[in-house]
Amino acid sequence: MDGFFGGKAVPGKACVRSPVSFLRSVCITSCLTRLFTKALGVLEEQGVYALFLYLHAREKEWGKKTSTELATFLREQPSKQNALLGTSNNNELFDALQQLATDLDKLLFARDLLHRALVYARYHAKAAHAGTQGTP
Repeated sequence: MDGFFGGKAVPGKACVRSPVSFLRSVCITSCLTRLFTKALGVLEEQGVYALFLYLHAREKEWGKKTSTELATFLREQPSKQNALLGTSNNNELFDALQQLATDLDKLLFARDLLHRALVYARYHAKAAHAGTQGTP
């Protein structure tokens, strides 16, 4: 961890965090909590396709990163040989999602997996946010 003026932390010694890095970490964790909460709402109300569309259209950089991670997650579930999303190209993500929608069992399974992943991501973001509430 960097010291107040950018110095390196010494093991066993207390190190004061920079106010800028403290505020940045608070902002990032609260923004991520908000992103995951909104994404969960879209998933629950509108479905899997709308979730990825929302992440790409509304949430800019963090949304695209989240979308990529969720798509990778679906490409590895339940196994790489029998993945829910068959393509590995992000340009074809929406085509793969349309293909997923043709099999109701797989679509519902994917929705449940995404829901659980977003809930846990939100828990982690809230825990990180609570961890940054200490003194800078």
